Amino acid sequence: MQYKNKFIAFIDILGFKNMVTKSEEGSGMSLDELLQLLKELEGSQGCFGSVCPCSKKIESNLDYCVTQISDCVIMSVEKSPAGLINLIQRCFQVVFRLLKSGLLCRGYLTEGKIYHTRHQVIGTGYQKALSGEKSTIVFKFEDESCGTPFVEIDPEVCRYIQLETDDCVRKQFETMCVKSSEQGDGYAIFPFKQLSRFLSINPKDTEGSKRTALNVRKAVLALKDTVRGNGVSNDPKVQNKIRHYTEELDKQIRFCDSFPETIDDQLAPFPYHPKQ
Repeated sequence: MQYKNKFIAFIDILGFKNMVTKSEEGSGMSLDELLQLLKELEGSQGCFGSVCPCSKKIESNLDYCVTQISDCVIMSVEKSPAGLINLIQRCFQVVFRLLKSGLLCRGYLTEGKIYHTRHQVIGTGYQKALSGEKSTIVFKFEDESCGTPFVEIDPEVCRYIQLETDDCVRKQFETMCVKSSEQGDGYAIFPFKQLSRFLSINPKDTEGSKRTALNVRKAVLALKDTVRGNGVSNDPKVQNKIRHYTEELDKQIRFCDSFPETIDDQLAPFPYHPKQ
């Protein structure tokens, strides 16, 4: 038994205490529904490691370990390019699946010393991830303190991505993560990117592409209603967290609205310019 230097992620579901209270009162999800929802935190261990399989690794299983306790999950992997990008991908999956249920979550991905088994977590690296989750600041509004509803990535981890990894890892990182501002105040895993992936232009079926945009728009609207419906509290802090998600979903709706025009513009014939 020994401490290892690993990449570590801690993710927590926001508002879970209120969900449990409603469940006990019989006005919210049943206990079985809550337990099914919590399975999304852990995911399937069997499919872990499929991203950038040719990137540098130490162990074939990337020394992946996961511990799920109530409404939070702790995940760790070896300190390698393949380990890191697969940990980021697993965090992305967790965040997106919770988003589809209208739930907000918050977390922190860092590196440090940890002793991690399925039933035990000890180490300063874990403590760093735990404290980082409580003080996330990415995408912070001017009128808001720390605790924004995103999985923030430690600056040291971002530097590792830029200096120690390959093109596959860096490309996948850009697919799943977003810089919070031009001032460079941090990166976060960004689930809203997944929504626009469903939209693509098929030159042979432009009407089909437009129908897809309409269907995605309907799905995003339903998702926005679900997110807002989970935020019944009048607490300004709660409403601010919901505002983060609803504003991003509004951007997706506007993107869907402009997509038919984008299709027409891109597929319009080039104007004819006669020779002078």
